[in-house]
This record gives sequence, C-alpha cells and structure tokens, in this order.
Amino acid sequence: SVIAVAVVIVIRLFVLQILDHGFYEALASGQHEIFQELFPERGSVYVQDFKTEELVAAATNQQLGFVYADPRRVEDPYDTAVQMSIILGYDPEPKVITHELIEIKEEVNNDEEVEEEDEGPSEFSILLERLSKEDDPYEPIARQVSDEQLAQIDTAELPGIYYVREQARIYPEQELGGHVFGFVGSDEEGNMSGRYGVEGYFDDILAGVVGYLKSERDIAGRLIAVGERSIEPAVDGADIVLTLDRTIQYMACSKLAETVLRHGADGGSVVIIDPSDGAVMAMCSYPDYNPIAYNEVEDINIYNNPAIFAAYEPGSVFKPITMAAALDTEAVTPGTTYEDTGAVEIAGYTIMNSDEEAHGVQNMTYVLEESLNTGVIFAMQETSAEVFRNYVEDFGFGEISGVELDTEVAGNISSLY
Repeated sequence: SVIAVAVVIVIRLFVLQILDHGFYEALASGQHEIFQELFPERGSVYVQDFKTEELVAAATNQQLGFVYADPRRVEDPYDTAVQMSIILGYDPEPKVITHELIEIKEEVNNDEEVEEEDEGPSEFSILLERLSKEDDPYEPIARQVSDEQLAQIDTAELPGIYYVREQARIYPEQELGGHVFGFVGSDEEGNMSGRYGVEGYFDDILAGVVGYLKSERDIAGRLIAVGERSIEPAVDGADIVLTLDRTIQYMACSKLAETVLRHGADGGSVVIIDPSDGAVMAMCSYPDYNPIAYNEVEDINIYNNPAIFAAYEPGSVFKPITMAAALDTEAVTPGTTYEDTGAVEIAGYTIMNSDEEAHGVQNMTYVLEESLNTGVIFAMQETSAEVFRNYVEDFGFGEISGVELDTEVAGNISSLY
C-alpha cells in the first residue's frame, strides 16, 4: 500500500510539475504580476483648404462617453428609461410599460383585423428591457455620448446609470462623403481596425504600435515600488494629409447627389484630378454612407467606392486613346482619310455614328472633332488588334491605378483577347 501511495504521489507531482507547469506558472504570474497594454492614439486624416491654406480634420479622435447600467441598482426602470430616452434623443413611449401589458394588448388585438407594419422594437423598448433585468450587473446603453448629454446624466442623478470616457473615431466633415475615408470598425473579438478607403489602406500607419506595462504587485494587488518593472511606450499613429480640396470635394459631392436624385439614376461617381500632377482634388460616389453610422447601412456593398471598385465603360472618352495608339505607330496621320458610310459591321454587330449620319470622305482630325465611331474603328483596324491591345495595356488599363484607397479593383480588358 505504501508503494501504491508513493506511485500516486509521483504521478501527481509529474502532472503538476511537468504537464500542468505552464498553467500554474501563468496562475502564479497573474497573482503577483501586472501586465497592461498601452493603446496608442490613432492618427488623424486631413483634407486641404487651398483657399485658406489650412488643414481640416476629416477623421480624428475625441473622448466621448460610453453609458452603461447596473440594472440591479436601477430603482424605477420605466422612469429611468423615459429620462434616458429624452437625454439620448430617443422617442419615449409611455404606452410601453411592462411585458405583461404588451402581452395583454396583443391578446385584445387578436380578435381585430388590424394590419400594422412591423418595424421592430423601438430604441425606448430596447432600453426599458435592458434596465428591467433585475439580476443583471451590466448592460451597455449608448456609445459616443456627447459632453452635453453626459452633463444631463449627471444632473439627473439616476441610480444604476454610469459612464466612462473612451476614445471614439469621429468624422467632423460628414458632407465630404464616406467612400474616400472609410471607417474604423471592430471584429467579433472587439479588435478595432480601419476598413475601406483611407482608413483601411493606411490602417497600419494610422493605428500606431501598442505598448505595454509589466510590473510586480503585492498580495493586496498594489504595485511594489522596488519590484521589477518594464514599460514599452505606445507609439501613436501618424497623421495623413490627402490631396483633396475641401471646397471642391464638398461641391462635387453635393452636385453629384443632386444630379443623381433629379434624374432618378441608380448612382454616379465623379473624380476631379489636377492635370499638372495627377493629384486627386475630389472623389465622390452616390449613394454614399455616413462613416460614423456605418453599422446602420442596409447593404454592406455600399462600403465599396464605385469610383475605384465598379466597372466603367468609357465610351467616347476612349477615342483619344485609340487615336493616340494609331498615331504613335504611324498607322494613320492627322490627314489620313477614309470614307464614312455611317455604319460598320463588327462581329455581327452594326456600329453607327451617334448622329446616325454618313459623313463621306473625312480625315482623322475630323473624326475626333465630331466623335465619329466609324472613324475610330478605322484607325484601330489600321493599327491591328494585337498592337492596339498592347497600347491599351501600356496606358495602364486593366491594372489598379495605385490610388491608395482600400478595395480598388483593376479594370477588365478581357474583350481585347
């Protein structure tokens, strides 16, 4: 029996010291060591105001309130929900009091044929439900609560309602659109990162580097002044200045939205570039979204910027590209002539001029002046399909432009192969 006991002790020691060594080492470390991550400040994104020569923050940080509740300490859930709804801008619904009354109301209405649109629970109803959980120690109420609203909460002195300040990503220039800037969102584990646009493309630069603090503590959890301590300071993210001009961007976005709505179009995009250096002065697409309320969109596809994500058929604006290839290869000259009959047969399709007219014998200069489809087809055929395709590739079509925005997609020139 003594041998059996000794064997059991040896096996137990083996399990504790060898197999479970890592677990108990971590447990001991957690009891006498403190390890805390130090989070950096995310960099800001600026646009330029060339008229005033100032930089304007389009994406930056602000300390806002996170309001939460301890329902166990809430004395009157209904009254608290009403007061909090007024402060937070919700629509208080006095008719909604308890689940029991709601059930009674539903039973009464069962015999009535009343068709009501189900819009889901209201913000007030959700708030009341959370505050009514008597055994729940924690319920989140609202994020990004302003200083003015926090002051009202302090004045109301509502039992069970608390708040802390946290860093929030804000977009002061909301009228400049959301597609270019993107947003900062969290994954399932709560990790924050930039998504789409500038926030997504430059996330590593904007996010900075997380630091840490490691120190020893006594049995009461207090820091030991003479104990071992190490710290790695967090490195704040870098700021980014865009080439966008605030005024041009605002006007472009406003006029685009106005035009799309006036004509009942599905959407639209506009890009304004400085021809001297290729700097993007404005980039807008509609419909757009608000980066602060990114989680309220009905379709996540709206996050993609159509100006760099959706396919674009250039139409007549591609004619100078075609003519440039023909002129560069000397397949034609500005004075080269052809006979315009008004239509050309291509692979079973009839391509006509936009005016549906025949212009007779014309040169290449006239072709560009009048945007004649038949003349551009003639120039391409004189160049040859293979050479034309090579020029299209050399011009950069079919590749991403490198505009430094997240989710850019290359154009499709597969029809040339």
